[in-house]
Amino acid sequence: MIKASQLLSPIINKLKQELLAANYLQCDETPVQVLNEPGKPAKSTSYMWVVSKTDPGKHIVLYHYSPSRRGSVPVKLLRGFKGYLQTDGYEGYNQIRSQQDVDGVACLAHSRRQFVDAVNAKKKPSK
Repeated sequence: MIKASQLLSPIINKLKQELLAANYLQCDETPVQVLNEPGKPAKSTSYMWVVSKTDPGKHIVLYHYSPSRRGSVPVKLLRGFKGYLQTDGYEGYNQIRSQQDVDGVACLAHSRRQFVDAVNAKKKPSK
């Protein structure tokens, strides 16, 4: 796996360069269970961070593994990015959204959930 990573690193670096040059990106993180990772208990939770660029005809998706969900991860991962960053409401993105050249925009699917919950709550008979 390490050898493959070394061989593919020029391609990954070029894709990351293309991502960071975009003016709009989407980012999300999801937990992954790791069975044996140095310095962590067995079956501990780590995170796969996903950054995507959805320009027509030029989609790029970058996956980044991290043992952490801290806000420092997207700051490091997206260093040099200037533009609109679409994320969910997770507070870990606040650090990068507070940077001068990064404008945070909400994920519409997450926003929609709040309205659906409100409508469903209204439909329930009160006690």
